[in-house]
Amino acid sequence: MLSYDQAEALAREALEPLLSSALAAEHGRFVLTGVSQPFGWVFFPATPGGGGYLGGAPILVDRRDGSVHVTGTARPIEVYLEAYARFGPAAFEARGWERSIEAQHRRQWREHTDARREGRAEHHTTPELTIDWDEVAHALVHGPREEAAAREPPRCYYCDARLPLTRAVRTSAGRLACPGCAAST
Repeated sequence: MLSYDQAEALAREALEPLLSSALAAEHGRFVLTGVSQPFGWVFFPATPGGGGYLGGAPILVDRRDGSVHVTGTARPIEVYLEAYARFGPAAFEARGWERSIEAQHRRQWREHTDARREGRAEHHTTPELTIDWDEVAHALVHGPREEAAAREPPRCYYCDARLPLTRAVRTSAGRLACPGCAAST
């Protein structure tokens, strides 16, 4: 188990090469503001004297093993903390959870755009983007739902048999069917 001082030293060591020389020239040395979390600490680089955050990605330090993880700046820090707490360091570093969130947000934007086009939403509104963490967990194991559905072969509408695309027949009603069911309809 790490102490706070050891974790701060690890975060400083990880942050120094990431902060640009322009920031270092403008602000001089940086200080770290650490916030305790159940798994360890999250450190934010700040200017000396409490002048505000320098920007850049906060650093997570795991108290159990001393691993250091750069979060990111594309999302609120709460999203990174939730992903790390739910999925652990290996999945956090692999970033598959981020792709799943992006897929969810793209789907939500498409739904909102369709609603605006159909008059069900006002034109000057933006959707409230949410995260379904169960879907994220599913995506880490099976890939995003859209990709999993694309990989699954189609099924016969009548007998539910899996259809290789080369054997699928479209009926007069426009449904996919196996050759046996298509012949009998």
